[in-house]
Amino acid sequence: MLIGSEDFSFYALDADTGKVRWKFDTKLGISSSPAASGDLVVFGSKDGGIYALDIQTGKLKWTVKSGSAITSPVVFSGSIVALCAGGSVECLDSATGKQLWRAGLGSGNQSAPILAGGRVYTTSQNGTVYAME
Repeated sequence: MLIGSEDFSFYALDADTGKVRWKFDTKLGISSSPAASGDLVVFGSKDGGIYALDIQTGKLKWTVKSGSAITSPVVFSGSIVALCAGGSVECLDSATGKQLWRAGLGSGNQSAPILAGGRVYTTSQNGTVYAME
């Protein structure tokens, strides 16, 4: 299966035939790369939403509204979804979308978050590297 986005739609294609398997629409354009693990695919939108869909059917599992557009890739590891939005980093429970924590960076994000060794790493526009647990 191949997953992609165009304008306001997020979709999955059959890898063998190229046929659209499912399509999901948001209110504004898709602005982040997707992250997938197990039966979920998670992505952010310019409407400030973080969406988790069933990877096989495209049915919405949960959505969470952030304070601003999600423009960097969402990352997903096990039970944690991490994302950067509006100068902060958020970690969500992958099963429910419930916010586990949020940390402000003092300036805008410069990079996508990285999940490694139980920590979330990112950099800010002022050149600071952050490691958060």
